[in-house]
Amino acid sequence: MGGRCMTELLKLAQAVVGSASIDFVKQTMGEFKLLGSGPIDVLDQSINVSHEVEEKKVTTKVFFKLSGKNSAEDSDTALVINADFTTSYTIKEEFTEEQVDAFARVGGAYNCWPFWREFVHGTCCRMQIAPLTAPLMTAQQFANLVAEELVPNEEDDEIE
Repeated sequence: MGGRCMTELLKLAQAVVGSASIDFVKQTMGEFKLLGSGPIDVLDQSINVSHEVEEKKVTTKVFFKLSGKNSAEDSDTALVINADFTTSYTIKEEFTEEQVDAFARVGGAYNCWPFWREFVHGTCCRMQIAPLTAPLMTAQQFANLVAEELVPNEEDDEIE
């Protein structure tokens, strides 16, 4: 599904929305590392979504990564925050594999995003650095991320 455009992904995902209900959203991992000092003002975020389908159950695993640095210090990464979230959905009707795949990828990230935003903000507060706020995003923006395949590399998944 890598080459699909954002509009096509949204259409496929929207077909499933009316038949899907969220069973749960849970955070399964969270980690952070402060590697520098000074204000963090240059941010880079990535999202990686995978999913499994078993009968009428869809489980998504969403990995979020935020890295930041201080532009004035011309330094390497000064902050890294990672988190994994799992969502489970029940889908009442039958849909094509493409529709369920699009729903899981776009909907999984979209439904976990508020939890990610809270994790980033709360983590910054606990580290006693200026709180960062992940932006509000629409389903269309998530479809765009999935369509462009903006996902982290496997070696980027761990904080060093």
